[in-house]
Amino acid sequence: MSETRPQPYKVREIHVVAKGSDVLVREYTLDPGEAIPWHRHSNVSDHYYGLEGLVLVETRDPPARHQKAD
Repeated sequence: MSETRPQPYKVREIHVVAKGSDVLVREYTLDPGEAIPWHRHSNVSDHYYGLEGLVLVETRDPPARHQKAD
């Protein structure tokens, strides 16, 4: 199942893994140099993982920088 709604940023692919009334799991494939811009969620949690390459997640509240390489 792929996501068809356009995003305000460019990534190679967004794949919807699971969708229900209380859950939405999306897998993003980013090419080198692509990024998901700063955004905020009020009632949800984001979880990140990387299969290859470098994943960098920066948070504002609390301010932190999390980096993981394969």
